[in-house]
Amino acid sequence: MAATYAIFHAGDTDTRPWLSIDLGAVYNISSIVIYNRLDCCGDRLEGAEVRVGNVSIKSTADTGKIPQNPLVWKQDSPIDTGGIYTIIIPSSSPAIGRWVTLQNFNSKGEQLNLQEVAVYGLLIPQQDLALDKPAYSSSQLYDKYGPENAVDGDSTTVIKPDGSYAIFHSADNDTKPWLSIDLGSPFNISKVVLHNRLDCCGERLKNAEVRVGNTSITTTADTNKISQNKLIWKLDGSGETGEVYTIVPNSTVIGRWVTLQNFSPTGKFQIRITL
Repeated sequence: MAATYAIFHAGDTDTRPWLSIDLGAVYNISSIVIYNRLDCCGDRLEGAEVRVGNVSIKSTADTGKIPQNPLVWKQDSPIDTGGIYTIIIPSSSPAIGRWVTLQNFNSKGEQLNLQEVAVYGLLIPQQDLALDKPAYSSSQLYDKYGPENAVDGDSTTVIKPDGSYAIFHSADNDTKPWLSIDLGSPFNISKVVLHNRLDCCGERLKNAEVRVGNTSITTTADTNKISQNKLIWKLDGSGETGEVYTIVPNSTVIGRWVTLQNFSPTGKFQIRITL
């Protein structure tokens, strides 16, 4: 029976081979250890790059998306057969993400061979940073439908005991309505979750944009400043009633302010948001 090698070995015709690891959740990566092949061919690992981020890399169709994840290491010297390379991520430049990808750029187009890759880090706690934080809006339909309803932590109630709807609802005459949340200080945002209205009218959420940054958005006078914060998501078309949108940024996003703006011909929208 032919022996098999306990290694990862890319195909012979793969000129830009890569290996991608799904950590299953978002981690703050402290170090990555690459174990080169033990028996031979260590020089095949050449010009390699390691990237960490939240863009999933699962098939050759995703190859073009690899650069969307931040680069954390580029090989600048040979690693011998059996060599071990430890990549230390400085705390001043955190590498946060779910996907770790190693891509080889061998000048001779030779295969990628590796013994092992180890990734060390801490799980990013999942907590709702927006819960009960100050929220602002360009308008609201009535007093009971203010932006505070979007950050009250309740994503299941349709009607409150007082008979009002448990949602944020912008005014009918607001053609480019927005909702803005002040997290109190800058945070590294791992995801944003939008909960569309449960009972009806989900299509009112249309072509919406979510932005994160440090430019404060509190009044209609700030509307033109919304674009100063980084765009992390855009809804293509209309939403659906009861739909939940989980937005995972493609790269590290740090900011104090999270803003959702709607671009529907009808203007008005209703939403809840968690982080």
